[in-house]
Amino acid sequence: MSIDIARVAPAELVRLLNSTALGEVITERQLYRHRQRAGLRIGDGHTIHLIRYVSWLVGRVDAEGGAMAETDRTQQASQYERHKARAARRQAEIAEAGQEIGPPPPVVDPQRRAECERNFRRFCETYFAPVFKLAWSKDHLRAIAKIERAVLHNELFALAMPRGSGKTSLCLVAVIWAAVYGHHRFICLIAATERRARNLLEIGIYRSLERNPLLMADFPEVCHPVRKLERTPQRAAKQKCEGRYTSMLWTKNEIVLPTIYREDGWTTPASGTIITVCGLTGGEVRGQIKDMPDGSMARPTLVLLDDPQTKE
Repeated sequence: MSIDIARVAPAELVRLLNSTALGEVITERQLYRHRQRAGLRIGDGHTIHLIRYVSWLVGRVDAEGGAMAETDRTQQASQYERHKARAARRQAEIAEAGQEIGPPPPVVDPQRRAECERNFRRFCETYFAPVFKLAWSKDHLRAIAKIERAVLHNELFALAMPRGSGKTSLCLVAVIWAAVYGHHRFICLIAATERRARNLLEIGIYRSLERNPLLMADFPEVCHPVRKLERTPQRAAKQKCEGRYTSMLWTKNEIVLPTIYREDGWTTPASGTIITVCGLTGGEVRGQIKDMPDGSMARPTLVLLDDPQTKE
């Protein structure tokens, strides 16, 4: 049977296309929709030009494939943006969780803490027993009494003691005693050189607040945030306690103790206490002044000089 491919009747075209090994590939309704869409591009309205019809189908498939590809690309881009947003949220949540240290544990022995508040000797014997393990001499007791009066009553004194008699240990513990109880808000420790002063801050004060188990037990509002730094001072700037920044600072020359709020809304005694160290011949000795959270300006109210003489 001969067929004029330029003028094929719709019913005849359906039978022709469905006669291949593929079986049924089109219906009269589908062909009708194709004719409505293609219009006179594939025939004269009564018959169909087979070559034009096939060409139109190929073009339509390509166009739809391109549109689908563009849709896929748009969907992929949208999925990627959503993935980035989810990853950013997860990272922010992880960072937030790392900044939050949680509330400090309760004080283990409030009575022990209270008994040492205004008794420097008892504080040394209680919280630093491994350091002061020998019996006190009369000179030690004299020095302890003078330090206590200087801290509590703002007295001034200078006292010479032999090398190796515990002067540095007493100075360091005095700084910690004055700071954790809030006896002074701005404490300056001066050594002979800046290098020596930094060493006192790192080894004497930082390590005591981080590692001393009895200080951690009775002064958790100070030691808990310090421990949470995990010897990474950069974390201090973002550290939070129950959603509030602790405002702690930890540099090679200065410590600002963490600000921790109590249940009644007031801060703990040591909150915001400043400890600075410097060398006697350095420029940092003079003009020390700090901005306080309440807008006031603070200057050192307690200054301790440890072994200020050099060999020269």
